[in-house]
Amino acid sequence: MEISLITEEELKRLILVGSNLHSWQGAGEDGIRKIIKEHGFIQYDPLNPAGRYHDLFFNSRILDYKRGQFEKIAYKEGLVFETYFHNLNAISIEHFPFFNSYSGKEHLGRYHARLLRNMEEIGETGLLEKVIVYVKDHGPTKSSNLAELGKSDPKNASWRSGRKSGTALELLWALGKLMIVERDESFRKIYDLTERYIEKDLLKEATFSEDQRQMYKLKLKLRAFPIIPIGKISVTKQGEIKSSIDFTMKKSQ
Repeated sequence: MEISLITEEELKRLILVGSNLHSWQGAGEDGIRKIIKEHGFIQYDPLNPAGRYHDLFFNSRILDYKRGQFEKIAYKEGLVFETYFHNLNAISIEHFPFFNSYSGKEHLGRYHARLLRNMEEIGETGLLEKVIVYVKDHGPTKSSNLAELGKSDPKNASWRSGRKSGTALELLWALGKLMIVERDESFRKIYDLTERYIEKDLLKEATFSEDQRQMYKLKLKLRAFPIIPIGKISVTKQGEIKSSIDFTMKKSQ
């Protein structure tokens, strides 16, 4: 295997360009749309010690970005969906079929699996169906709307919600039954039925082998953080990274 060495200065440039911090990537709402497509996903952090992470991310890439501008257009236009991909992320909508192939009880992470197991043990799984019916009848819903469906229970609540109904919303989202379709002024989640937020073409079932899953995730991560691309690499004078590997996303057959 051929190994090519690069100088320290070339490495610095590669990191700068790979992080997309060498120049402004756009302006205004069109710039936001462009970056979502190009990066594939943007990490979310609801905490706001000195600005939420996604606002800082866009502020360093869009010249005239204003705090909160991303969520004002991303959900309204159906540009992203939220899920975990090493962290909580807003992911460009075209990748939904891949992540939807992970939905279902058997794919729950340890945290959500424990919440579901706790609900099963105390005989509260019927609450999930009640929440689904409520959302179907009432439309976009947040935890505070469901206060009467499941009151506080510290033994069975998630750290995100003190109410069992809030935990039910969280579980239904993890199971792919609900989508986060909006964030309010305090960045609280608002849910709706998946089929009302995701277009029909993207709801079609897609299957992936384990090798295809791993390659898909690798390509998506390298699109967002292409600091160490695979294959022969170079950086052009225009600041573009060239790689011998084709990172174009292809639909699974």
